[in-house]
Amino acid sequence: MKYSLSLLCLLAGYLAAAEGTASLSQHLLDLSGRKAGICSMPRCGDGKLAMELAQNSKLLVHAMSNNPTEVAAVQKAASDAGLLGRTVYVEQGMAAKNLLADWCADLLVISDASDVDLPQIPPKEVQRILSPYRGVAIVGRAKTLGAGLSRDGLQTWLQGLGFVNGKIVEDDFGLWALAVMPPLAGGDDWSHYAHGADQNRVSNDAVLKWPYLVQWTGKPYSDGKFDIEVAAGGREFRVNVTLAIHATYFTGIIARNAYNGQVLWTKKVADDFGPLVH
Repeated sequence: MKYSLSLLCLLAGYLAAAEGTASLSQHLLDLSGRKAGICSMPRCGDGKLAMELAQNSKLLVHAMSNNPTEVAAVQKAASDAGLLGRTVYVEQGMAAKNLLADWCADLLVISDASDVDLPQIPPKEVQRILSPYRGVAIVGRAKTLGAGLSRDGLQTWLQGLGFVNGKIVEDDFGLWALAVMPPLAGGDDWSHYAHGADQNRVSNDAVLKWPYLVQWTGKPYSDGKFDIEVAAGGREFRVNVTLAIHATYFTGIIARNAYNGQVLWTKKVADDFGPLVH
C-alpha cells in the first residue's frame, strides 16, 4: 500500500509539471496572439516549452542553447516526440547572436530571464530578427522558476528595445515584457493589383536597396494570368487559381508572413473564381 501511494504521488507530481508547462505555452500563445509562423526560443532550456509551443499551434519553433549537452538532449526529446525536423529545430547558439536571418521571427520567447543575464539578451538582436508589423517579443521569467527578475530591471530592458507599444505584464504565469515590432520606416505596401487605388505601378518603398537578395521561397513556384499577389501589413496574399484550374494546386487565398514566407492562413474559393473575375 505504501509503495502504491508513493507511485501515485510521483505520478501526480509528473502530471502537474506537464500540465504547468502546457498551460504556460498556451498562455504565451494567447498573450502574443501568434499561432502560426516562426517562433524563436534562443534559451530553450530542457526544450519542453519549445515542444509545447509547437504542439499547441502551427508555429515552426527554432530552439537554441549554448550548451551542447543540452542541445543533444533537446534534439533527442524532440525526435522521440516526432517533432524534430518537422515543427521543432534545435541548434547550438545564444540569444546575443541569434541564428535566424533578419526579420524572420513572428514570435520570440524567453521564459527564464533574470536581472543578471538580461544584458545577454541585446535589444538590437531582438529588433533584428522580429518581423515588421507582426513580430512579437515575450521576454520574462516564469513564476515556477522563482525570484530572479525584477520589474524595474525588465522595464529598463524594454525601454532599450525602443518599441512604443511595449508593456510589462505580471500575471499568474510570471513577469513578462511584451512588445510588437513596428513597420519598417520607409516601407510601403502593395495593396492592389497595380500597387494602389490610383493604379500607379510605382512603389514608394525606400528600404529595399541593392543588392537585392532572396528572403524566402515558397510553393507554388509559378503563376498564371488568373493569379493575383498583393502585400500589406507585413503579409503577402496570393489568390491562386490558375494552377488549380489544372487540378495541380490549392484553389484559394494563401496569406503568408511577407518576411519569412510562412503560411498564416488559407481560404478556399470557388474553382471558377479566376475566369469569372477576368
